[in-house]
Amino acid sequence: MEYRYPKFNAAGSIDVEVNHPVHGWVPFTASPRDAEALGRQLYASTRAIAAPYASLPEPTIEERRAVLPSITPRQLRLTLQSIGITEDAIEAVLVNDPEGKIEWKWATTFSRKHPLINTMGAVFSITPEQIDDLWVFAKAI
Repeated sequence: MEYRYPKFNAAGSIDVEVNHPVHGWVPFTASPRDAEALGRQLYASTRAIAAPYASLPEPTIEERRAVLPSITPRQLRLTLQSIGITEDAIEAVLVNDPEGKIEWKWATTFSRKHPLINTMGAVFSITPEQIDDLWVFAKAI
């Protein structure tokens, strides 16, 4: 059987592509304990040449932040209120920022990477890591 790209996976079996006579190249996982002879045979044939398993690198902090879900203005305001940051305090910070005021007042959602979020964090001495934790808290509201 024609195969290509054998590599070990986290379970210790081997992921490989096989050239199926009808479907062309298809993914296949070969195992020494496979119920089918083909799986056992492919494992034996590819074991010596299979690439070693390499776990995916941990995502960076920025990558983790990028996938945090958006929250609603209600969730954001209730979360800020829970740590003592009032609407008046936010508006006081935005007094000379017309765009910030519009965002604060009219945004329908906030993403974790929204520039206003980091600005407010800095103003109120909230670290980015604390903002991440507050974001998770807000999403649960």
